[in-house]
Amino acid sequence: MDDYISLISWSPSSIASGALSDASLFIIVIMAFIGASIITRLANVNTSFNFSVNFAVMLGGCLAVHSWTSEVLLPVSNDLVASAVSANFGMTLAGFVLLFSYRNNV
Repeated sequence: MDDYISLISWSPSSIASGALSDASLFIIVIMAFIGASIITRLANVNTSFNFSVNFAVMLGGCLAVHSWTSEVLLPVSNDLVASAVSANFGMTLAGFVLLFSYRNNV
C-alpha cells in the first residue's frame, strides 16, 4: 500500500534532494514559459494574471509528471532529454486542463 501512496503523493523534496539537475530545471522552466505563452495566445486572455496562472500550471504539470516518471527508464541518451520528454507530456496534460477551463473564452 505504501508503494501506491508514494506514486500519487508528490512533494518538492525530490527537487530539493537533487533528483532534478540544474540544467533539467532550467529546460523545464523555459519550456513552461513557452507553453504558457502559447496557451495565453490560444485562449485570447492577455493579462499578466492569466499568464502567471498559465505558467504556474504548466510548471506544476512538468514537475509533477517528472517526479511521477523519475523511476521510468526512457531509451534516451541522457537525463536532460528524459526531463524534456516528461516535461512535454506534463505540459500537454496541463494545457488540456487550461484550455478546458478557458473553453468559454476561446
